[in-house]
Amino acid sequence: MKLWLIAAITLSFGVQVVLSLKCLSCASKKSWDDCKGKSISCKAPATDACFKIYLKSGSTESFERGCSTYAGCDTETKPLCKDANECDIYCCNSNDCNAGNAGTATHTSGVLLLSCALASLFKA
Repeated sequence: MKLWLIAAITLSFGVQVVLSLKCLSCASKKSWDDCKGKSISCKAPATDACFKIYLKSGSTESFERGCSTYAGCDTETKPLCKDANECDIYCCNSNDCNAGNAGTATHTSGVLLLSCALASLFKA
């Protein structure tokens, strides 16, 4: 029984790497409504998050969605944010999760959730 659990967990890690994340991708200088975007496949494993960023520098606004890494979501290290009056970055890691106009970051790992679910099923 334990062998099946180990095999299932190992397989879940392999599936996570093979499947690519889909994110909305667009850019606009007008509004989020003007930046609806199309769904694109991100390059795995180089990108592990979808992002949505709003920048305001003076009277210029920028709205953008796309693929990124969680490391790229840090406003403190983002060069664009250093020169902006406002800089809001939202990152998430499920398909097309960057569609809305507001939100907070989600860092839940799908592999961790799957592993816990499998462990509870095989627990005797």
